[in-house]
Amino acid sequence: MVSAGYLPVVNGMGGYALVKPDIAEREGDWQDIWWLGLTLSWDLNLGGQEFSQSKQASETVRSLEMRRKDLEESLLLQARIARNNIAEAYNVYAIRREEHSLASRRFALAVDVQKAGRMTVNRLLELEADLTQTEQQFEAARLQYHAAVTDYLYAVGSGAIR
Repeated sequence: MVSAGYLPVVNGMGGYALVKPDIAEREGDWQDIWWLGLTLSWDLNLGGQEFSQSKQASETVRSLEMRRKDLEESLLLQARIARNNIAEAYNVYAIRREEHSLASRRFALAVDVQKAGRMTVNRLLELEADLTQTEQQFEAARLQYHAAVTDYLYAVGSGAIR
């Protein structure tokens, strides 16, 4: 469009009409009228305003394209990181679940041993504290896993987050 602004614009028009110039009784003849017209306009654009506006618009488009690509890459990276965080959180969750299972069996065995009189109550209380600690760690890992899944769903824009 800017290049077209440097070219001259030529407009032409023409026409024909059959008219009766006066409606009076003396003028009874119809007359032919022909007309032609030609206009020439040429914007010299000596200041270069259109060219600079065109250049500015193309640079703006290029900048926006680069920002779009950067944003796209950033979103893909966030999704990849979130997916990796899910795997990491699940591994921690599985380890904590196994630790909790072992602590539960250890505590159940310790209760039987303490009832048989072969373990002190203090040692049983220590094992119960260990069981409580592993249970808390297991629940924290479970919540961390669900938070990682939620972060991933958010990162990919899934409707399942609702």
